[in-house]
Formats: sequence, structure tokens, C-alpha cells
Amino acid sequence: PVYGAKCLAVRDGIVDLHGLPSTAPSFVRLAATARAGNYTLHLGTAVDWARGDHIVVTSTSFDPLESEELYVDEVLDGGYTLTVTRALLFDHWGEGYVDPTTGDDLVPEYRAEVARLTRNVVVQGDDTFSKRQQFGGQIIFASSQEYDNSIIARLSNVEVRRAGQGLKLGKYPIHFHLVGKVDKSYVTNCTILHANNRALAIHGISHLRVLGNVVFDTRGHAIFIEDGTVSHQLRRSHSLERRKSQTTSPTISSRWFVRSGLCCSSTSRTRATGSRIQTISCTTTWQ
Repeated sequence: PVYGAKCLAVRDGIVDLHGLPSTAPSFVRLAATARAGNYTLHLGTAVDWARGDHIVVTSTSFDPLESEELYVDEVLDGGYTLTVTRALLFDHWGEGYVDPTTGDDLVPEYRAEVARLTRNVVVQGDDTFSKRQQFGGQIIFASSQEYDNSIIARLSNVEVRRAGQGLKLGKYPIHFHLVGKVDKSYVTNCTILHANNRALAIHGISHLRVLGNVVFDTRGHAIFIEDGTVSHQLRRSHSLERRKSQTTSPTISSRWFVRSGLCCSSTSRTRATGSRIQTISCTTTWQ
């Protein structure tokens, strides 16, 4: 096959994958330090998350592996307080850096971020071999000839996990490949976690909207902009805990640009470290 195994590929077509939207941001900051042994998180922004949601609290030490995956037990105080199902293993700073003289909050970014990983539409690799063999699923968008919007891919509120194929170039969790201008496409408020080979690869395209996404626990670069033909696309996404890849990314970064004409709107909010009436769940699993 052109695109390999364990693949959701769209060529010269249109794809829509949309999960249930949330009124809250994909990630917020702590309002107070959460100490090891505690079960409570106080947030600076109210959320509409639910019991059982999968979340991550970022590390605020020099050890990125102190990021903690947790599950929500209760949502209290109008969404400003979460309790979780197990005790925290590490301290997570929530005070920012305050000027000792004026009391001004000078560096709020010192606060740990709390990101919601759960989405009700899930695309995933299998439980066993995706991790053991670093051979997860892949989503690729391509076309037989390059013209404006030759592929239209609209993804929102989708969870992609156990994806990407380690040691293989071009086998990424989400991959836009040499399709030119794609101003009708977007990847918004999605999560990519436990990935074997980067997270979102953007190659030879322009005008893709990338907004409000969360990337957690990836091998190699998180948002990978491959060559100098890329322009006008990245805005406010968040990546957490990248790991070294054995071959494809000997050094790692949250966003990797090569000679790009990229326009990053609100780059200060493109970060690296972080009521439901009816829910319709959909899970696709590669074997």
C-alpha cells in the first residue's frame, strides 16, 4: 500500500472528524500549589470537565517526568476545583513568581498547567504492539496533484493516542503531506498522546489552522514543520513531555521549523512545558 499499515489515509478527498466541543480551554493553570499527597487541584480558570476525564498536570521541576496523568473524581466550586482519584506523587507549583515589593504577578507561566486529554472521538493504535514495537496508527492527508484545497481535513476535539511508527520517516500520528494551500482545513482542540514518532507533521503546505491542541508524551518533535515551503499556520497549541527518538529526532523540541515562512499568531500562547447533555462516543482502533 502507498501509505503503509495501520493507516487512516485520505487522498484527494474530504474528511471530517469532530468530537464533542467544550466551553473551557484545553489547558488551564493552577491557582495554588498542589502538594504531593494531595487529591485537590485549584484552577485559575473554570472548566466544564467531567468525572472520569483523563488529565495531565505538568511538571514544574527540572524533571519533565514529574508530569502526572490523573483522572477527575469531582468538579467543584463552579469548575474552579478538581479532585482526582489518586494522590499526587510530586509537588506542582501554582504560585507564579510574585514581585516581593509590589505583589505583582510577574511570571504566571511558572504555574503548572492542567490539560484535559479526554475526547469522545478517539483514533488509536492497539494496546499491545503500538507501544511494545513503537508501531502505532497514522493519519495522513495527501493528494495526487497539488492545487488549492486538493485535500480538506477538518479535525476538532479528537483524541489520537498510541499513534506514529518509530524509526520510520513519514509515519506520524497526524501528517499533512505536500498538498499546497489548505485554508479550508484545520486541527483544533485535539489531543495527541503516547505517540511513537512526533505528533503533528506539516510538510509542503500553507494556511493550515492549528489551534488549541494538546500534545503529551511523544517521541521526537511535537509539532514538526518539515521544510521551507510551509507558511501561515501555527497558533496556540501546547506540548508536554517530549522524549528522544532513536533515529528520526536525535534532538527534540516542541516545535521544529526549517526555513519556514511561518506566521505564528499569538506565539506567547503557543506553549511548551500545558455541561454535557449528550455524549456520543466513537473509537477507531488499529490492530
